[in-house]
Amino acid sequence: RLLKLAPNVIKRLREGKITERHARAVLVLPDETQEELIEQVISQKLNVKQTEDRVRQKTGPEKVKAQTFQFSQDVTQAKEELGKSIETIEKSGIRVEQKDKEHEDYYEIKIKIYKK
Repeated sequence: RLLKLAPNVIKRLREGKITERHARAVLVLPDETQEELIEQVISQKLNVKQTEDRVRQKTGPEKVKAQTFQFSQDVTQAKEELGKSIETIEKSGIRVEQKDKEHEDYYEIKIKIYKK
């Protein structure tokens, strides 16, 4: 993957001016932007976390496309899909609490998504 870096970034890596982790962080950027950011890393002595933060600023938030599902009349499938969605949210680092309660003619599912 590092071979996909801009030539000047590879040069800085070989010279020992940046670490491999710095180089990996800028891989998602276009060549020109990689070079600009790496020069900032060197001149401002940015650590890897600061470099990753700058990359995130330049790339913007990830766009999440909403998924639409078609359910049959199978309520179990609907519950499973909801459970998978909650697992995905939890894996992203967001704290989620779910409580299920079965009633005679419906399921009650309470979901708390914590802000912090």
